[in-house]
Amino acid sequence: MPVHYAILARRSILKAPRLAPRIHRQRWTFWRAAWLPGVEVLTTQRSPMLARFYTERPAVSYCHPGAPGGSLGRSRHLGCERGRTVQLMQSGEVNVDLSACRCLGIRMIFVDPTLFTALASERGMSGSLRFCAAESEDPRLLGALADFGAAVDRGGPGSDLRACISACTHQLLDLMSAPTAPPRDLPHPVRRARDWLNHHFNESITLEQLADVAQLSPFHLLRIFRRAVGLPPHAYQTRLRIERARRMLQTGVPPTLVAPAVGFADQSHFTRHFRRVLGITPGAYQAAGPVTADR
Repeated sequence: MPVHYAILARRSILKAPRLAPRIHRQRWTFWRAAWLPGVEVLTTQRSPMLARFYTERPAVSYCHPGAPGGSLGRSRHLGCERGRTVQLMQSGEVNVDLSACRCLGIRMIFVDPTLFTALASERGMSGSLRFCAAESEDPRLLGALADFGAAVDRGGPGSDLRACISACTHQLLDLMSAPTAPPRDLPHPVRRARDWLNHHFNESITLEQLADVAQLSPFHLLRIFRRAVGLPPHAYQTRLRIERARRMLQTGVPPTLVAPAVGFADQSHFTRHFRRVLGITPGAYQAAGPVTADR
């Protein structure tokens, strides 16, 4: 990147040149394949990732070798400074990662819940499956993720990738259970507000209206909602809209129709928020095959 200098003049006195701040661009790559439905891979070539990420699919996040286009070897790099740890991202929650990892890349794998259904049925598991912990150091899971990542990077055949993702889902299912209690111990007012947003995500909702639903003052709701959920109500609603938009885009709905359907005022408003959250425009995200974004 070229170096830019800023020369400031004040009262006709020329000051010494000062190095302007450099703006880093984080490269995001999304990978999808028609012959591997329900699986999406997001890779960044710089770290840290967003500290808070909302997803409605089970997902994992782990450190990835930093060399652009490099393969994910089984013997090293997995976990990086995190000590070979895989972060397990709960479906339907804001997942918070405040680690101080400074590795050169992070990879996230999103898996549609339906891919676990048949396998869970064979094991006698039913209900809403959820991860039992926030992270794992299981070497079998690490190995399965390494094999899948390497197959993605080298452009392996569909049969290899299907076998690799099957091994990953088997290992991930070992870390899941069907809870008999609510997934998170949220305060009842926060739960009412969150459920209301989940059902009315595409509507214009003021903080005062949401406070009436929660039966709290707006200030109190804002404070405890952010502490319990991980995002303030408005940001949480935006993440909901982006997730629903992502699903519609994958089914082929044009971005111009997606924007009003999920509650955005216009196409530019939708594009701005979509790119801010996912690092890519809606049209590029919808494109078939691997798509790349600069952020």
